Amino acid sequence: MWYPTLSPRRGQLYESDISARWDREGDEAPVALTSIEYPNYHQLNEAETAYYFYWRSMVRKGKYLRSCKGFLHLFTCEIINNEDDPKENLRLLTNVVKVYGNLDRVFLDSVADCCFTYAKLHKLEDPKMDRGCEWPIVTYRMTECLSEDPIAPIPVKIAMQFLRGVDMGYVDDEHPYGEMLTQALRDIESLERRGPGTRLVDAMGVRTKMQYDVYVGFEYFGDRRRATVDTLKFSSDSSAKRFMRATFSTLLFEVRTRERKSAPNVVEYPARYRSVIRRVIDQWRSGEWKPEDLEPETFRLDRKSVERAEMDLDAVSEMMATEEEEESAPVVEKVKEEISDDPWKALASSLDDTERGYLEAALEGNGKQYARSNGLRLTAIEESINAKAMDHVNDIVVEDGTVISDYEQEIRGMYRWMRRTYRRGHS
Repeated sequence: MWYPTLSPRRGQLYESDISARWDREGDEAPVALTSIEYPNYHQLNEAETAYYFYWRSMVRKGKYLRSCKGFLHLFTCEIINNEDDPKENLRLLTNVVKVYGNLDRVFLDSVADCCFTYAKLHKLEDPKMDRGCEWPIVTYRMTECLSEDPIAPIPVKIAMQFLRGVDMGYVDDEHPYGEMLTQALRDIESLERRGPGTRLVDAMGVRTKMQYDVYVGFEYFGDRRRATVDTLKFSSDSSAKRFMRATFSTLLFEVRTRERKSAPNVVEYPARYRSVIRRVIDQWRSGEWKPEDLEPETFRLDRKSVERAEMDLDAVSEMMATEEEEESAPVVEKVKEEISDDPWKALASSLDDTERGYLEAALEGNGKQYARSNGLRLTAIEESINAKAMDHVNDIVVEDGTVISDYEQEIRGMYRWMRRTYRRGHS
């Protein structure tokens, strides 16, 4: 059962705590999830501790029981600080992302970034996750896809990172947007290709080496604090980023206007490329190509590596749904009803403790101080909040440590609602 809270609770982990508990096996225990999003071992009560180690033992055996954000955060911290068997650790972490991927979208994106970084630091094969949030990692994945010949299938969650300022709600699950975008880019490249050096990846400008902080948001005790990726220069004003954004926005516009649905604003885009996109949509609708036709052998999922992760996925989903029904209470149903009618309440419900704490501080112009005090990276926390704001209120709400003035009253009202709901839930 969830109730809004206004201050983050982050437990301090220590390297000695992790190493002392790494080999601990857990006996079967009843489900007991923690409400703490970033816990240490000492913050878990007896029941939560017993269930965490049982859950972790089952994960290592390929059994995926009900979990929560706090457990996934603690498990990720354990993995990135362990070097006993890096290949097995990476397998465990990537499978956790795949099984629990919808538990908290933004948080699991950051865990996917950890998978990439762990592989890089330990010189393992890139797990090729189809999601991420750290911009250097996102641009690296896009660069890798564009560099393949033909262009490799572009994960829609990676492509969505190029849609800043566009309502993410336009990207529904009914259409294979990633595959349509890939086919459109392949056809555009064929249209313009004249010989060596005339591929899209060549036209998008020079490559650059981008550095990023490793394991942002997680407790990490290793020596490597920065990592470097070789990527196209997808800076905010680069032609490469503008082209990717325009291509995806045009694809969304063409698909949704044909179905008489709301669509993103029309962007400036070459007519010959727009014709390519329309042809791709027509071919998909007529069945001339299917999403699976695009996937070359090198980009197919390694089924052996995720076999155990998929074993109990249906059972997990069914169990989680059943237990949520059993735990529901009248106050929660009332909150859900209120949320569905108000986009600001929906935004409030989507924010985690850290995001709510930061946004409340930003209301008073203290966002930067809050970020420093809590070890947060300003750009990362604001991108996370604004991505959710785009989903619910169709605009960004915080910038450079301060709430955007146009939305100050709405956000203050959102916090008043959270406080009332919190008190009501505990009365």
